[in-house]
Amino acid sequence: MLNFWVDCMKQFSNAISLLRILENNKADFKSTPTMFSIIISKPSPSPSLVSLQIIPQFFTKYSCDQTHYIKFNIANFFTNILNNQRIGSSFLGFSLAQTQRHVALKFKNPGQGFSKVVKESTSVPKQQMNVPKIDYSSFASFELEDFRRIVRMADFAHVSYAHVTLTHSYIRFSVGHHRIVLSKE
Repeated sequence: MLNFWVDCMKQFSNAISLLRILENNKADFKSTPTMFSIIISKPSPSPSLVSLQIIPQFFTKYSCDQTHYIKFNIANFFTNILNNQRIGSSFLGFSLAQTQRHVALKFKNPGQGFSKVVKESTSVPKQQMNVPKIDYSSFASFELEDFRRIVRMADFAHVSYAHVTLTHSYIRFSVGHHRIVLSKE
């Protein structure tokens, strides 16, 4: 079983919006006891794999007993989150049992009970996407708007990767013929 609560739904929806720019249909959820991931895989014309990986400390509550891997509609998921944010919900609950063919999304308004429970259909993918292990020894952070600009600028329909150079003074993104440099402040 997988259960989590997010009390910073706006940041969660901002991250998902970036994935939705890349894919408006199907995505995969992968959860383990140590990581929750949303994975976008584009097999053609240029194969690419993009993953949002979130560690349990980001969540208000996170419980995962085993590895879960399902396919879902990212557009519906994102739309449900946005619609509930608009009516004042700021807490998101997510629940998946191994035997279910859907996830339950629970939206809550501050100071009230559950305002809405929505079930999203899921399916078992034909094959699982494996996201390579990430070396976090070199780490940088920057504003979400800068990252959005990079994602919007990149033409991932024609480019299969972004080359990132990280130094002590800057981060350089090279996407196709575009270059963006974020300097240390």
